Amino acid sequence: MTETDFPVENVSRRSILTNALRAASGNFLEMYDFSVFGYYAEYIAHAFFPGASPAASLMMVFATFGAAFLMRPLGALVLGTYVDRIGVRRGLILTLSLMAFGTLMLALTPSYRRIGLLAPLLVLFGRLVQGFSAGAEVGSTSVYLSALAPPRWRGLLVAFQSASQQVAVMFAALVGVVLSGHLTSEQMDQWGWRVPLLIGCVIVPLLFLLRRSLAEPEASGAHARTGHGVAVTFVKLLRNWRLAVSGCLMVFMTTVSFYMITAYTPSYGSAVLHLSSTTGLTVTFFVGLSNLVWLLVSGALSDRIGRRPIMAGATIASILTVYPALCWLTAAPSFTRMLVTLLWLSCLYGLYNGALVVFLTEYVPKEIRTAGFSVVYSLATCVGGFTPALCTLLIHHTGNRAIPGLWMSVAALISLLAIPRKSRSVSHLVLLILILGITGSFQPRQAQAQAINGGLALSPSLALATPLAPDLPFFPGIMMPVVHPIYGDPWHLRNRLRDRGIDVLLDMRNEFSANATGGTRRTSSMVNQLGLETDIDWNRLARIPGLSTSVVVVNRSGANTSPNFGDSFVRSQDILRSSSGGAAAHLVLAYAEEKIAHGRLAIQLGREPVALNFAASPLNCAFMTNAICGNPKVLTGRDPGFSVYPNSTWAGRIIAYPLRNLYVQAGLFAYDPGSDAGPKFNHTGWQLNSSRLTGTTSVGEIGYIPSFGPHRLIGHYKIGMASIHAPLNHVSEAADGSALGVTGRTPRHMNGRLKAWILFDQMLLRHGKGIDSGLILMGGYAHNQPSVSTYGDEHYVGLLDRGFIRSRPGDTIGILYANVAVTGALNETQRLQLKNHRPFSNGATGVQKSETVFSLFYDMHVMTGLNLAPDFQYIIHPNAQRNIRDAVVFGFRTRISL
Repeated sequence: MTETDFPVENVSRRSILTNALRAASGNFLEMYDFSVFGYYAEYIAHAFFPGASPAASLMMVFATFGAAFLMRPLGALVLGTYVDRIGVRRGLILTLSLMAFGTLMLALTPSYRRIGLLAPLLVLFGRLVQGFSAGAEVGSTSVYLSALAPPRWRGLLVAFQSASQQVAVMFAALVGVVLSGHLTSEQMDQWGWRVPLLIGCVIVPLLFLLRRSLAEPEASGAHARTGHGVAVTFVKLLRNWRLAVSGCLMVFMTTVSFYMITAYTPSYGSAVLHLSSTTGLTVTFFVGLSNLVWLLVSGALSDRIGRRPIMAGATIASILTVYPALCWLTAAPSFTRMLVTLLWLSCLYGLYNGALVVFLTEYVPKEIRTAGFSVVYSLATCVGGFTPALCTLLIHHTGNRAIPGLWMSVAALISLLAIPRKSRSVSHLVLLILILGITGSFQPRQAQAQAINGGLALSPSLALATPLAPDLPFFPGIMMPVVHPIYGDPWHLRNRLRDRGIDVLLDMRNEFSANATGGTRRTSSMVNQLGLETDIDWNRLARIPGLSTSVVVVNRSGANTSPNFGDSFVRSQDILRSSSGGAAAHLVLAYAEEKIAHGRLAIQLGREPVALNFAASPLNCAFMTNAICGNPKVLTGRDPGFSVYPNSTWAGRIIAYPLRNLYVQAGLFAYDPGSDAGPKFNHTGWQLNSSRLTGTTSVGEIGYIPSFGPHRLIGHYKIGMASIHAPLNHVSEAADGSALGVTGRTPRHMNGRLKAWILFDQMLLRHGKGIDSGLILMGGYAHNQPSVSTYGDEHYVGLLDRGFIRSRPGDTIGILYANVAVTGALNETQRLQLKNHRPFSNGATGVQKSETVFSLFYDMHVMTGLNLAPDFQYIIHPNAQRNIRDAVVFGFRTRISL
């Protein structure tokens, strides 16, 4: 719908604001009652739902709280149609009357001890009446405000509807704080919780007076009265089913986030975080105030820059930050942490909802605008309203107190994919419905293909994966990966910088992983990475031939799932927070490179990880599993001598191309014990002094890049070896020659370790012009010297297919088998330790042998700069131990280029 669909009366600004406040006043009672029910859920549970356990009683209360939302769609259809027929003013008075009736019933119903089963039934009936009324309340008010407002500030005025609810949230919280300060717990449990409900009943006459004086919009446009009944409205909704479904999914984020940060917060603070009830209510008061501000800001801002950009930005921020924020809160619960976390969630909710509500009033056909808006909103609330009950259930079953953040992130993902574009196809919408937005998208348009492992520090491995061009200048510059930021290239700034030799990439990733079954216990977690890369071609910038520099810094947060279910051997997520030490800006690499002789010779000096260039492939991190992402695990696991991203050391490297498709590279790297997590870990990456260095690593690799047939089926074949010269501990022998598994004495010291690898990938079929657009077979074998290594041998094989769906050339699907084994020396040591009743080495809880991972993923190119990848892993013998059950791990990964 366009803005011209709405009639605007020729009235003064003061009259418009007065009618807006009167219309929004009824929302106050609706939200006040719903808030009070959530705030005092524990007391209501004692009064009406005595159970075997406090958790069971609380879930019953929240189930009753959510039951009201099941009546909303019916109320939306029946009352919404009635309002469309009789007019908004009379309809708003009717919904207020029904809401007041439900509030009075809950306030006056005797407890379970006095009238038995009748008590919870009366409470449930009152809630159902309120839900029936609320089904049309939000829609009627929003559509009324939309019709009342001039186009230039419609967003701001419609935001008054949601803003009035926040006033109710604050008022209910303030009443709760006052009561908690003046009444004892026994008094609150016996009768104090009824006081806020009675206060709501006292306010009802004033709200009636306000609504009776509402001005009725003219009978045209959005509010033309219709003579059709419920059946006709229902048929029209069915005809617009795609609109209704997408509208419901857009509202999902609003309903989940709102009830989580308001109605659920006091109970979450007291029952889950074990903070005082006053703390939860105080936080809720400030959340309501924050909501009020952000809703009005978002509504006004949407009048300037549009509704969709704000909605998209808020959902993306929610996906990336909500779960980490809850993890931070639950790690050390306090008033300050709870306030900061909830205010951030409030900001996300306010920005999204302030733009969403006015967007929906413009989105629904005018002939069924009230009923259509109300049904769409109510259907989403049927699920979102159960958020307190669902969060209580999830926490009870998983033991993860931060899991409500994951639920909100899922809601945000669903709403993000539902935001309509100017063009979309029915097939994408059907796909979105079937799988709740996890593996579909509205956008048939695709951006230019990117590398499968698009992201930071990609230039070196891309360069090694690309045959040398025959027409390079004598001093060629750096290969800058093609990146398409999510917000495009405003004012062509990025292209202008690249033309001058400067490339800046800001990359955001998160990886969620949940152990559904197996392992030592069920658990879930999310890790995040925000990284900045700057590449400079100094030939373009300052006419210094062949010179280029690269710098990468990252920030990581969150926690890994695998150690929590007993697997520290091969992680299900590649991002490891501890590998960056939790530093705000961890230095990954900083080096200079000089290329000469048409690129046939290149010299690098600076700081970089060993594994960035050796035994590396831009394809490996298509998979989320740490078995091969980046490099084969046996080469990098717990070995500072073969440091892996994001931990660097001082290095020098030479790359030579005897032939265009054949390269030879060699490197000398300082052995820095601080480049791996341990007592000497370089947490920030900025400890650049050489006093901590204890040896060197020498590495060599030969690579061949053939291309077969007319379709240019490119392959990559490489073989390499590394020799580490540094003090190392023997895995099975003590210094006195005895077996470690028997005596447990000081290990024997050795001064060297060898590694070797053979890796390949070969395109079998081509789907497009991109370097990785096709079906690719990949595999490899890697080996460690047994006597001084915990990781032994690894072999893997996998298939990747990018662009197999012609209409979605940016999507990738992959399947992988990988087997990672410990060394025979470690296995024998642990067997002796078991026999002699000694603690197991390598942090194990049993004898280790090998771990097998089967991985399957589907990477969706949702839009320019945004990829989402659901992931499945079946892990046989987690932690390489036979005494730990096989694990089934589900996850997803998001990647955003900015």
